[in-house]
Amino acid sequence: MWPEDPRLESLSQVYQRTLTSLLQDLSVGNYLVSNHKVVKKAQFMGLLKANGVEAGYRSFDLKNCSVFVIEVGKDKNLKLVAVAGISIK
Repeated sequence: MWPEDPRLESLSQVYQRTLTSLLQDLSVGNYLVSNHKVVKKAQFMGLLKANGVEAGYRSFDLKNCSVFVIEVGKDKNLKLVAVAGISIK
């Protein structure tokens, strides 16, 4: 495990920042999320953690053109609905 650099944004911070942005811009419904790999991994890990599942950054890989679909609920909670292009190590 590499030490975290305090000058850089942590994966948890990336998740929180993108979550805030998503919830400001999206209304209730299902959405296809497309981002850079690191951001998408942070989002996926954050969604899993919000549902009680811990996943390490290197415990899975996102293939090129991998996608996941999220559902924004009335209470602004996000739910992972579908995943494609993810391999578990």
